Amino acid sequence: MATKTISSKEVTLTRESFGLLKLTLLEEGRVTVVPHVQVKVGFPLSDELAAVSFCDVDGEEIGVLTDAENLEESSAKALNDALSFTYFIPRITGVDEIKEEYGVTRWKVQTDRGPRTFEVQSRHDIRPVGPGRYLVRDIDGNRFEIRDIGLLDPVSRARLEDEL
Repeated sequence: MATKTISSKEVTLTRESFGLLKLTLLEEGRVTVVPHVQVKVGFPLSDELAAVSFCDVDGEEIGVLTDAENLEESSAKALNDALSFTYFIPRITGVDEIKEEYGVTRWKVQTDRGPRTFEVQSRHDIRPVGPGRYLVRDIDGNRFEIRDIGLLDPVSRARLEDEL
């Protein structure tokens, strides 16, 4: 079955609870309302809005939105809220301390979600995903993002130097 492409001109999104959306589609003069829609993205690390997939409560794909950047403001906010819920990845905004203990590195950082302390098992858990951009996976499998190392303060960059 071919994936159906949905245009931002056909879509209205309304926020529901727990990261779900109500999707209203206007197709060929017909209005279809689908509650409890889940969102997934095709390229979560490189281009989050390039291909946004909408799935119903049974996990069946309704369609893929390829021009999410053109959504009307309230729909764009609802989509952004749903994606933030689904793809919760705190962004590291400062590094207070990185200390190795018994082969494990303990990180004390500031994030856009508040201060965090976590442990990283090895350098393989720190992956470059673009120029100056890194994903850090802690021992428990949680992910943290360094969006642009160049935007961090000089002390934070120096603390990261040995880890990256």
